[in-house]
Amino acid sequence: MQKIMVPESDFLRVEALPEAEWTVIVFSHLNYPAGKFAMSRELQDIRASRIFVNCPSNAWYQQGIPDVAPSIDALVTLLLDIVRQLGGKKLVCIGMSMGGYAALLFGLLLKCEHILAFTAELTLGDAYARSFYANNLKVYDYRYRSLQPLIDANNKTQISAIYGTHDQCDLALLWPIAGLIEARNLFKTYLVAGDHQVTYRLKISEILTQLMKMGELKAADISTKYTVSLDISADEILLYSEIRRAFAENAKVSLYPLLKCHPKREVRANLSHWFAIVCFEMKLLDEAEASLKSALELERENFEIFHLMAMVQAGKGHHSEAVKNYQIATKLQPKAHMSFFRAGKSLEALGHNEDAVTCYRHVLAIIPDHSEATARLRMLQGYSPV
Repeated sequence: MQKIMVPESDFLRVEALPEAEWTVIVFSHLNYPAGKFAMSRELQDIRASRIFVNCPSNAWYQQGIPDVAPSIDALVTLLLDIVRQLGGKKLVCIGMSMGGYAALLFGLLLKCEHILAFTAELTLGDAYARSFYANNLKVYDYRYRSLQPLIDANNKTQISAIYGTHDQCDLALLWPIAGLIEARNLFKTYLVAGDHQVTYRLKISEILTQLMKMGELKAADISTKYTVSLDISADEILLYSEIRRAFAENAKVSLYPLLKCHPKREVRANLSHWFAIVCFEMKLLDEAEASLKSALELERENFEIFHLMAMVQAGKGHHSEAVKNYQIATKLQPKAHMSFFRAGKSLEALGHNEDAVTCYRHVLAIIPDHSEATARLRMLQGYSPV
């Protein structure tokens, strides 16, 4: 049995595989308690030594890990020592969200062979970003608040960055390295149908195994079920930044001329979806419906698209079609109380009061104190909660 000298910590775990060629460092994402580590189950059969790292207070690893490596520099030194003890020839860093940022940061500082980063922020602390509002400390190392300098200087590490197409925050933060992404050299960006939680749709162990085996990824290695695209351009990344700004500032209407004529809209479900949101806000319901139909031709498992389609159809008085799409939405997201609630209102409009009651009961099973659902139940059948 290989003996590895590792300091005791609830935020670090090492699993050595004797004579393994690869070492994998896995950085946990948000809200993992001490002693728990992201991807530990998914990667238990990987033919590699594994180092699992966690970060308290959702601090984006800006202060390393407590006691044993309380700074970024100290954690780099510790990880390098452990990697050398494990003796593998090749190193890959992997993580999602906060862990994705850490995989990029430490992978580049350690000059590893590969980085597999899911939904990683490249710039920390923007007001609308998770690294600000979900970060309990909000303390940032000024050297690494932006990863752009490290990524620009990289001449060795192959980076595979995977993002959900419907996450405006993550996509908007890519703009500082838009040129590198377009070049598709050492930084390859894959867009996968989904949002910030896109990793839950993917088989991480299979993706990592393929990366270690072949030394690179193709779109089909990431997913054959969900749409995956590699052809992202610099102007598209800048468009995502503008979309995020308009949504954050409640200035969606300003996007109407920009999205209406954008050449990528017909081949990107997310652009059609966001254009439909703009049209819905402007009460252009026919345009919104047509754009959502385009989105659904490209992507059939997105809750938000089906929910908005139902709202548009209800707004046009087409309640039967609305109910069908609300039902699809609730199958995709069983705890989507607003889909149940709005379905109930459309069922009432159709005179299907018993089915409406069922929908409102679903709402109350999810949110027991939902006042509007309670009021509609009382109106329909004299309902009173027990």
